[in-house]
Amino acid sequence: MEETYKKLFKEFLEGALDEEKKGRYNSAISNYYKALSTLCSLLIYRKKQKNSKVSSRSRFIHEPPISRHKEIS
Repeated sequence: MEETYKKLFKEFLEGALDEEKKGRYNSAISNYYKALSTLCSLLIYRKKQKNSKVSSRSRFIHEPPISRHKEIS
């Protein structure tokens, strides 16, 4: 998923720069916005991944073994 976000960001940014060179400012702004939105999505995705892993580890350590067994099964 992370690679998809990176690929989209690059595509939108390149498109924005190209449109700006051609004087198509509305399209350039739209592509810059999409690039920025994609970058934000990537950062949110990374943060959720990190928090999810920490949360799972923490829950695994602090819950009684019977609860962990039910979760794993």
